[in-house]
Amino acid sequence: MNNYTEEEIAILVQRYDRKKEMEYKLYHEQKKIDPEFVKKNRARAKRHYDNTKPQQRINYQDNKEYYQARGSYYYYKKNDRMNTFIQKWPERVALLRERGYSIEKNPDPSIFVSNDSSSPEEQDSSVE
Repeated sequence: MNNYTEEEIAILVQRYDRKKEMEYKLYHEQKKIDPEFVKKNRARAKRHYDNTKPQQRINYQDNKEYYQARGSYYYYKKNDRMNTFIQKWPERVALLRERGYSIEKNPDPSIFVSNDSSSPEEQDSSVE
């Protein structure tokens, strides 16, 4: 690996920023308004889409179970029903855990809800 000094790093970053700025200007001030470029770019994009469509379909079929599990996970997470997700889809939970997801049950709501109608301060004052 190259060992650059602080000055060399600053120069490289400056060159990179200048290059990106020039590319941005070139695209937005010249290419984007050129109808011939726009036409060619759209044709290139369509060709790429058409050429990769079968590969995208294969990729989806290979990962279909993962995509379904991920969709279910985010649905149940959004609706705050992770316990239901874990009970209903244990195979999806296992698949997601293999992929690095940290799936935990929701805390039991009965822990946070008191069954007594009176607060602890009222109970202490009634004891005296």
